[in-house]
Amino acid sequence: MAAERGVDERVCLCDTGIEPGALRDAEAEITGVQDIQIARNVIGELGDVPGLGFEAGRRFEPRMHGVWGYAVVTSATLGEALQVAARYVDLGYSLGRVRLEVGTTQVTGVIDYRDVPADVRPFLVERDLSGLLAGFTSAGDAALLRYEVAADLLARLQALVDVPLLASADGLHRFSLPVEVANLPMPQADPHTTAVFERLSAEILDRRRALVGVAGQVREAILRTGVATADQAEVAAALHVSVRTMRRRLTDESTSFRELVAETGELLAKELLAAGLSAEDVGHRLGYANAPSFTRAFKQWTGTSPGRYAGRRR
Repeated sequence: MAAERGVDERVCLCDTGIEPGALRDAEAEITGVQDIQIARNVIGELGDVPGLGFEAGRRFEPRMHGVWGYAVVTSATLGEALQVAARYVDLGYSLGRVRLEVGTTQVTGVIDYRDVPADVRPFLVERDLSGLLAGFTSAGDAALLRYEVAADLLARLQALVDVPLLASADGLHRFSLPVEVANLPMPQADPHTTAVFERLSAEILDRRRALVGVAGQVREAILRTGVATADQAEVAAALHVSVRTMRRRLTDESTSFRELVAETGELLAKELLAAGLSAEDVGHRLGYANAPSFTRAFKQWTGTSPGRYAGRRR
């Protein structure tokens, strides 16, 4: 975004310790302190222009959030997506402190930006608000929500959005929605959303072990049907071959359908457990009916329980 406005990449990265090559490395990590310095550099060149952070936030895609984005978009309901997003917010990009309050009639997210440096706070609040509105728009009607923002930013933020904003009395930012809206299912049946979490799954797996040939095609089909419900006949039909032909080609590549199901489930499960998700959360995302079913499968794959594995990783 800054480059489109004439700001050189090296200027954006000044005093961050980030090498330009890291921006093209999918596994590179950037700290909050570095993120703040980048924002400070961009603002220093372009000025504190209202809407600049909002534009930056519009360019975020779920895949940029890695395993955190995967966990959010594969949640069963909007409320669960919010709980996952708040619980594992350190894996995302927001620099505000986030908590979720679940009441009998409404669910409220509270974001505290008071520890974010004042010179970059408007930019970073805009960035978060842009992503928040985009997420709610894709999951339902953003107009059903109640938004409160810090009074000193109300006019600036209201000029950027169509939904009405209110000034908060304590300087905290909030979004609230009725419980019945939080219980709405996430739009996983939507082709775009389905494609998003399939791509995220594939990227997570490819970082651990890339596959090509028929094995790679079979793994992609397993991701679409779900690890827990993967069926040889369905996968073979998706590849337009018979089960016998698929088995023979996998044998030629020194693997089997059963091995690919186990490997796919194990790698995804380990990545999600390492990120801090519970066995129940991981099992749901892999298609298991309950946590015990997933635990049995995980023990078959690894010889240990999800809890013990996560404990060792911690």
